Amino acid sequence: MDAFADCLTGGYGTPDDGRFLFVWENSDRSRETLGYAETARQLEQRLAQCHPTNREKVRADLERALREDGPTAFDWVVGTFEFRDVRLDLR
Repeated sequence: MDAFADCLTGGYGTPDDGRFLFVWENSDRSRETLGYAETARQLEQRLAQCHPTNREKVRADLERALREDGPTAFDWVVGTFEFRDVRLDLR
């Protein structure tokens, strides 16, 4: 995700003015695939590898995902677009 976020920042073939539109086809399918089950899977991996000082937060995030509460992996991706101020068209 970090490399993807860097690509959205500019350079890497994006327009010089930094303004472009990303069209995400079949976003409903992606939303389903990147839902709570995938979020929990990713958080379990992160928990196994994260620095000890981050474990409490990752564990809390994992518990929320297991309760199907809070942001999903899909939301993380969409948030990356928002943070980088990239226009996103979900189709």
